[in-house]
Amino acid sequence: HFPGSDISGEVVEGGGTLAPGTRVLVHPGLFCGTCAMCQEGRDNECPFFTVLGYLSDGGYAELVSVPAENLVPIPDHVDFVSAAAFPLTFLTAWHMLITKAALRSGDAVLVLAGGSGVGQAAIQIARLHGARVLATSAPEKFDQTRALGAEEVFDHYNGGFSQGVRGGTRGRGTASGYVFAASKNGSREEHPAQDGPMILDNDGHPVWLRPVRSEAE
Repeated sequence: HFPGSDISGEVVEGGGTLAPGTRVLVHPGLFCGTCAMCQEGRDNECPFFTVLGYLSDGGYAELVSVPAENLVPIPDHVDFVSAAAFPLTFLTAWHMLITKAALRSGDAVLVLAGGSGVGQAAIQIARLHGARVLATSAPEKFDQTRALGAEEVFDHYNGGFSQGVRGGTRGRGTASGYVFAASKNGSREEHPAQDGPMILDNDGHPVWLRPVRSEAE
């Protein structure tokens, strides 16, 4: 088995409308294309959805076979490494913050693990949409996390960062009572989406609503 979900390269053959030699990145989502979810454009909810490199062979190889519709041409100024790092992390963060949380300019965003792949993507997406960003990170990644756009960064190995979060969201900005957080893990509690502080897991479901509420109040 060959793992690997972050893939870019050149088309060798069978690239549909893309000629051999075209520089591409690979959308890593695999889905059936025929179920109701796929027909509605919600392929991430396909009952057969998986990620390239998990159940199928991935990109840790010289050649990889993928559906032609998963190929996205990349411009000449984007290198292969940057292109490969983009789809899995940024699509995940976009789905959390934009599709599910409906992030708006002026919202405050708490990104847990701001130095992770999804965390770095979430910081940049939130700033692009005019949100204020607070983040947690390992101390050695503080400078990198700030450089990406986090206004305040807290040590996520120190459980006492809640006081800093409260100070960073009360009475500042246009939505000081709202905290949307991007996280890759955590215990799940099913709650309907609602106004007020919430944390979103990587599939966009709200989790940890009650604990996070105390961080913002």
